[in-house]
Amino acid sequence: MAVYRDQVTRVTLPMVRAWMRPAGFRQAPSVRLEKFGFAVDVKLERVANSTSYGGERVFFVCPRPSCGARVNVVGCAMWIGWGCSKCLRWRGRNRRWIELAPVINGGEARA
Repeated sequence: MAVYRDQVTRVTLPMVRAWMRPAGFRQAPSVRLEKFGFAVDVKLERVANSTSYGGERVFFVCPRPSCGARVNVVGCAMWIGWGCSKCLRWRGRNRRWIELAPVINGGEARA
């Protein structure tokens, strides 16, 4: 079953930074996320990085026990739950909208 990006509610690190105060974000070990009746505590992992602001880079740890990957975006799909793009296998692009030609004269198109 393909899950498309427009069917997944995504949460990014800049969104979490905007929700929390700066001091709270720097000290928070995890973030509580709730959507579609699924609630999960997503762990924040900090990695030392001299090129990042503040000397560290922050990642989400995928909440699925079978994955545990460090990711920048987690999402919640209805009926499936929380996970990263690898676990939920959501497609990176939105669906293509198919435009059909209008029907002329009861189904026969004339040139």
